[in-house]
Amino acid sequence: MRPSPAGTAAAPVSAATSSACTPPPAPSRRPWACRRCHRLDETARRAPATGEKEKADRRGLSEPARETLQRAVRQAAALATDTTDFLNRLRDAGLRVREHHNATTGAVDGYAVALPGDRADHGSRPVWFSGRTLAYDLSLPRIRERYEPALTPADITRAHTRIREAAVLLARAGRTEGAGDVAALGDLLAVAAAVSPAAVRDKVRAAATRFEQASRAPGARTLDGTARTRFKAATRALEHAPRTARGGGAPAVLNLLLALVEAIEAATAWHRAQHHRAQTTAAAQAAALLREAADLTIAPARTTAPRTSPRTVRVTPAPERGPAPPPPATGVPPRPPTGPHPGPGPGPGRSR
Repeated sequence: MRPSPAGTAAAPVSAATSSACTPPPAPSRRPWACRRCHRLDETARRAPATGEKEKADRRGLSEPARETLQRAVRQAAALATDTTDFLNRLRDAGLRVREHHNATTGAVDGYAVALPGDRADHGSRPVWFSGRTLAYDLSLPRIRERYEPALTPADITRAHTRIREAAVLLARAGRTEGAGDVAALGDLLAVAAAVSPAAVRDKVRAAATRFEQASRAPGARTLDGTARTRFKAATRALEHAPRTARGGGAPAVLNLLLALVEAIEAATAWHRAQHHRAQTTAAAQAAALLREAADLTIAPARTTAPRTSPRTVRVTPAPERGPAPPPPATGVPPRPPTGPHPGPGPGPGRSR
């Protein structure tokens, strides 16, 4: 209330006057744990839309078409040596391929893929996905950066060594060199998931899927790193893994998984040093999945120990299949027969 002269009542104070006289509240100091983000994050994985998931459920598919196409295109891109080889690998994988040619030069400057049987508009046209709509790094210009025509296949045992050497180089890589190295590591994981044994294939495939975001580092990158060359050489060796690893068995698979864990841990440390939080989390989760796959490789060796005593199974044949089996052997000698026994007809080992 405003003070009034003597003998008069105090005049009420308006709301505007009261708010002007009241001091402003103290600013809130509650921490929100916010961080600055890129204007457009082009490293996140493009997930299928709700309609794509519902369509896969209606068709009885295990996953939407986008997921299947992403995996097939990524494997073909990791192994291709040029654009013709890349498109041929897509067709060999059973995909429908549509090329886009430059109107002036006629050269191929884009592509689109579709699953056989995946159609829209009441079955009148296929559902096409261009490379960039599948993932930011699956456009044709980005795929051409992966080509390594000079590489030759190596033995799978040398692939383990190359991966470990690349992991050491990746841990010491700079900002631009490391971005190209983790991209090559992502291609290596995609191929490893395709050639892994059935016992660990789901785990390795999940690790490759989770590492996709870690393989796309934000910012500039260079593709001339020494770690990238070793990763690509190991990828080429894994393409022939079903033939070269036939004699290795579980030890060869275990060595491969452990080498991949070392490489992903090096990628995790590199992303952490560059303050790539999303990529650091994705790489750490991929490493955990590969450790689980390595445990599955070790588990069969622990559960197949030789038994100390043989198992015996007593089988009683049916009456119509011949004479009854003799009684089990005991300490009492059997009683000799006293006369002809009207048994069944002659068996297969007797003469008439």
